[in-house]
Amino acid sequence: MRRRDRNFDVILSELFDRIGFPQLVIDVGAHNGSSINRFKKLFNQSTFIHSFEANPNLAEYLVAQFGSDKKIEIYLNAVSNVDRQPLTFNVHNTSTGSSSLLKVNQNRRFARRRNVSDTTISSITVQSIALDSHVSESGFKHVNLLKIDTQGTELEVLKGASNLLSNSAIDVIELELIVADAYESASGTFEVLAFLDSYGYRLLALSNDGRFCQRGHSDILMNPELQFDVIFVSKKVFEQVSSTT
Repeated sequence: MRRRDRNFDVILSELFDRIGFPQLVIDVGAHNGSSINRFKKLFNQSTFIHSFEANPNLAEYLVAQFGSDKKIEIYLNAVSNVDRQPLTFNVHNTSTGSSSLLKVNQNRRFARRRNVSDTTISSITVQSIALDSHVSESGFKHVNLLKIDTQGTELEVLKGASNLLSNSAIDVIELELIVADAYESASGTFEVLAFLDSYGYRLLALSNDGRFCQRGHSDILMNPELQFDVIFVSKKVFEQVSSTT
């Protein structure tokens, strides 16, 4: 199995060295806070981190862990393309990282491997938020890094940021694309790619099955949890980092 030392953290560090240090990072799907710790380590203390987590138990944990840091804001919301609406969120008690607004396909190996079934899922109601509204009300006009890990609803998150995307007001987007048929009604991989392409965003980096290294087979026959992490950048940033001058 191949491993590579050049992971996403190295790429992001080099990228922001070229375009300027990030002022605002938006972390959609904060889970247990590993992404917050990652960004704290990757960037300096002047970076603001706005983290969203729809699981109330995890959000409470995040507030306990990071609430004293004035640069970190924790929001108990499901980020989507609808704004301030009650949505059903499915909490997977055996695999909290699999929790989603979408229902899991229980007849797939993805669910079996993660022990996800009706008996291990709790449905709760959470309030939605669209990123266009959040950023507009936050006092920021620009997002330097948007990270999305929402288990199949990445496209809805992006649609809720359409105004930001139209104005190229998001420099860098890191998101997870699940190739496996894990969730009901999940957007197709190419729908997400086509949506970003329609706003002029360019693919900068791709890692199969994990942003930190290549950890598994890159075909769904051998890897029923196949996913890709990708980094997209705005056209302006792509031209800036691609220039030889």
